Amino acid sequence: MLVVLAALFAMLGASALPSVRRRLEGRHSIGSNGRVRSVDERTVVAPDRPCAACADPVGRGLERIYRDEFCALGVPLTISEGRNYYCRACANAETPEPGERTATESTVLERSESD
Repeated sequence: MLVVLAALFAMLGASALPSVRRRLEGRHSIGSNGRVRSVDERTVVAPDRPCAACADPVGRGLERIYRDEFCALGVPLTISEGRNYYCRACANAETPEPGERTATESTVLERSESD
């Protein structure tokens, strides 16, 4: 009986730790064992960040958070995470045709021609 009570208190104490709580919140289906990769996207306003694809300022764009987790019974044991920021044009995969200018290049050329 004493062993059961000690185990119960140990589990309650461990579940109160923030790192354990984060792992349990981020769990996957119970069949997820081994390496699990995922990508989350959210919109951001980041005028100081360069786009990962074209190096223009992101402004109002997209943040992609990619994770590589090693799971046992759906619970992440190790987590590797990274972030990339994309401007609207690159996030929507709008690539210019050869010889065609991007919106940023056109704006810069228009400003330089008007000076």
